[in-house]
Amino acid sequence: MLILDEAHHAAPASGSRYAIDSQFTRAVRDIAQGFEHRLFLSATPHNGHSNSFTALLEILDPHRFTRGVPVETADLEPVMVRRLKSDLRALGEHFPERVVEEIRLDGLELDAPDLRLSEMLEAYGAMRDARLHAMTARERAEGKLVFSGLQQRLLSSPEAFKKTLEVHLRAMKAPTSAERSALAALAAAFAEGKEVDGLDEDDLNYASSTADDVDDDPSLVVAATKMGLSGAAEPAIDDEKAFVKSMLEEARKASLKPDARVKWIASWVRQNMAPNGQWNDRRLIIFTEYQDTRLWLQNRLLELLDDLDPETHVASLTGMTSSDDRERIKFAFNCNPAESPLRLLICTDAAREGINLQKGCHDLIHFDLPWNPSRLEQRNGRIDRKLQPAPTVYCRYFRYAQRPTDVVQAALVRKTEKIRNELGAVGRVIEDRLMKRLTSEGIRRDRAVALAAELENDEETASYRAEIQLRKRLDLARDAERAVDGVPGLIVAGWKNT
Repeated sequence: MLILDEAHHAAPASGSRYAIDSQFTRAVRDIAQGFEHRLFLSATPHNGHSNSFTALLEILDPHRFTRGVPVETADLEPVMVRRLKSDLRALGEHFPERVVEEIRLDGLELDAPDLRLSEMLEAYGAMRDARLHAMTARERAEGKLVFSGLQQRLLSSPEAFKKTLEVHLRAMKAPTSAERSALAALAAAFAEGKEVDGLDEDDLNYASSTADDVDDDPSLVVAATKMGLSGAAEPAIDDEKAFVKSMLEEARKASLKPDARVKWIASWVRQNMAPNGQWNDRRLIIFTEYQDTRLWLQNRLLELLDDLDPETHVASLTGMTSSDDRERIKFAFNCNPAESPLRLLICTDAAREGINLQKGCHDLIHFDLPWNPSRLEQRNGRIDRKLQPAPTVYCRYFRYAQRPTDVVQAALVRKTEKIRNELGAVGRVIEDRLMKRLTSEGIRRDRAVALAAELENDEETASYRAEIQLRKRLDLARDAERAVDGVPGLIVAGWKNT
């Protein structure tokens, strides 16, 4: 028997009509020919492209499936077992219940930086829109990426916003003819919500740059800024520069103080993790999307919790954490609380997968919300997984009641949870559509309510209804027994703790 874990990696990843096999695809196909029985395991066997899925099925069972030929639901039933955590509970397996809780922040002064900066960015977007209106459709799309990227950083933290504004200001000059093609390709990739080879998450989401000369900076803030200034008149550019400088001044002031989210976390820690000034055994994970935000958040919390010896009880996991330190921190966070004082772990999205943090923690807070639903789900999966001893895990996120953009972010959370409950994971097609809607123009105040309604529309999940009905028709006990006995050519999808 050939048992292939993470089997989706063996499928051609291309979405073109004739997907090109990777070396791994060819290797698995050659190896599979020597085995009578094949068991493929994957939490995400379908990447949204039918030709890729049928290629994987052909490797599994070449007598039943042919690459490029549409697969009928009846063809899958004999060879595919799909399980959600709710299904495994019915078989007696223990999985915790997940509670997704909104932290509503309301009653802020109207001139609070949390709200003021959002209003200023909205006004800046309108100023740019007026100038971009005379450009071609493609140039308008590229120019609007500036607003989208700045907004993502603002929703993360005033520090991340400040750093990106600094890069944006230095890059405010039209591209040379030699720069245009490379910058346009980068901007177009981001507009489609695609990953770009050679760039990390911060680059893809408007990395900050400390260099004085940004001409060689590969970040998208530089690409989108320059592409959006093609053919712009000097007076218009000067007006925009002046507005950016005023925003930057406000952002610098805001970055020196904790915002409402940081204050809420500090209060929660005191009440639930250190009552009476003494740390108990409870642990907490906080996720942020950017390193700038992580460092700023950690510094502000250390200030607010200064009397609780926070340096001993707080640590971080980022993409820059060495493998040795990563293992040391993971061990300290998971071990018996009596053996380690570590209680609060602040992570960037570099820790969203490939690490188990559930052994001694059932509380997670999203300091900011990624616009990619898979990343949101991967974060929650750090504590909502097998071997979680607590009966309930809590995944919390913030929503400013007085900030229109948060209506859309809350809708994205609800949509992700609905997809998880119905499908077990976010399909690539659904993810691409959600990402494209958000990254193409950002969240505009006058479109927030309508965009939230679009995100929660069920049309994206309609193509998966047949698969859901198939799963419900299958008898759990019969299929569990069949999986043990072994069936030639069997994909088990969804048994993973993702």
